Amino acid sequence: MSDTTSWIEQVAATTTDAAPGNLLVARPELQNPDSIDLLAEAFLKVATDDVRKADRIARAAAWLAERIDDDRCRGGQAVGTGLECQLQRLLRQQR
Repeated sequence: MSDTTSWIEQVAATTTDAAPGNLLVARPELQNPDSIDLLAEAFLKVATDDVRKADRIARAAAWLAERIDDDRCRGGQAVGTGLECQLQRLLRQQR
């Protein structure tokens, strides 16, 4: 498992709202736009299979975008949040 896969899996496996931020605070080398792009890719890969995991990834991206104060990343994160909301709505309709 690569380091990239490892930290993204750790973010996706968190169980509290504060946990992604705590993980990313401990890893300052991840506090950059490239990491948000990697989270966005991971979100798209898991969004239709595991909405909870996608939610945790999206929350980590939102936290990170605020932390690094990057408007481009905030915009991308907003799109991801919109997709997540649509997926959750569709899943509720299917039940």
